[in-house]
Amino acid sequence: MLGAAQPTFVAWGPELVSLYNDGYIPILGAKHPSALGRPLREVWADIWDDLQPLVEATLTGQGQHCVDCPLEISGRPERPVSWFTFSWTPLRNDAGDVEGFYCATTETTDRILAERALHESEQRLRLAIEAAEIGIFEIEVETGRVRYSSELARLLGFPEVRETDVEAAFARVHREDVAHVRRLYNEALSPSGSGHLMMDFRFVRPGGEVRWMTWNGRLQSQHRDGELSAPRIVGVCIDITERKRHEEHIQLLMREVNHRSRNMLALVMAIARQTFRAEHRQALDLFQGRIQALSTSLDLLVRNEWRGVELSDLVRSQLSHFSNLFGNRIRWGGPTLMLSPTAAEAIGMVLHELATNAGKHGALKDDAGTVRLDWQIQSDETGAAIFELSWAEAAGTAVTPPTRRGFGSAVIIDAIKAQLGAEVNLAYPPSGIVWQMRCPLGAIVGNSVGASPGAAPAAPLII
Repeated sequence: MLGAAQPTFVAWGPELVSLYNDGYIPILGAKHPSALGRPLREVWADIWDDLQPLVEATLTGQGQHCVDCPLEISGRPERPVSWFTFSWTPLRNDAGDVEGFYCATTETTDRILAERALHESEQRLRLAIEAAEIGIFEIEVETGRVRYSSELARLLGFPEVRETDVEAAFARVHREDVAHVRRLYNEALSPSGSGHLMMDFRFVRPGGEVRWMTWNGRLQSQHRDGELSAPRIVGVCIDITERKRHEEHIQLLMREVNHRSRNMLALVMAIARQTFRAEHRQALDLFQGRIQALSTSLDLLVRNEWRGVELSDLVRSQLSHFSNLFGNRIRWGGPTLMLSPTAAEAIGMVLHELATNAGKHGALKDDAGTVRLDWQIQSDETGAAIFELSWAEAAGTAVTPPTRRGFGSAVIIDAIKAQLGAEVNLAYPPSGIVWQMRCPLGAIVGNSVGASPGAAPAAPLII
């Protein structure tokens, strides 16, 4: 017993005196060393009711074997309940009478607790998958076999089918989507591919019902016995039909809003043409240009589903009537930046006013001047991100400040201050008009994705 690596003890004599090896000490905990040489009943008084039937049976000559037996042992506060697998073997004297028994034991507490934690984790995962209606699939690439979880089989309309082949799965894909699905599947399997399978497609259930599905899986390879096994794709599938219907409904509403906005702006222009007299033709042209600038910003927002407008796209649209000068006399550059709808409308109107003024009175009224539009993101003294936008003209002739302040000045100064909380500077040096604005980055990006402070300008945006 003393030479055994396994925890062992011997209970011997009329009082079953306890003798044990070093491997058994951790099981005793605080009971060691006082347990050595004491009767077994005293050592295990706290669990004697559990042990006594086993002891009595062993002393009659019946060997005992218990697997994962739970025992509430005192002296081990960190483990109020412990589990053991042990065998008790009767020990006989020369006359053949049982005078004690030999115990070989293994504590299985760690394994039991790990198995319980794993079972609870699997149960939580299973409940989450069932609640979210997520199906799981596995594709053996070489054989083309596809295995479905019960939830996925139900989502696809074949609750009794848990295994099929990939061609049978493709056969159920909507005919307008099957080429797209095959292409993405082959790309995921190609040596140069990412091994990531992600796609949305329409699936035809039995009876002809069409449902939208999204599949997201990854190519995996496993090592078995030191060798690389055949690859497989493991992933999840979710029915997104309701989400697609919701998106289509939103797009329909946005198209309707855009249509009605255009009709309203057209009505406003019709009223303006009926209201302004012939001698006010110049004012009518200005008014029409401003309405058109607002309409252009709205078109960009609708096209982007009101998520925002990329600043370079806004510049390009508002200066489109000078497109023949892009890259030559009109240049712009800055980091990629998605403006919020409010910022897109406000800055769009500013760009229209500046471009209109440049064409009539500034750098673009003849063939000599140029315009430079730049934006950047800096950090202020507190570390907050600040957006800066500047419009600088280099006119062919000297520029003089206007003698009166009109609606255009209100747009490029007062409106931008009120809508975005910006600091605005407008100067008239002899070389040409310089307009600058500065505001917190959060005021223009809102919930859109913006660039980070110090982001380098993207090459395609430098024109």
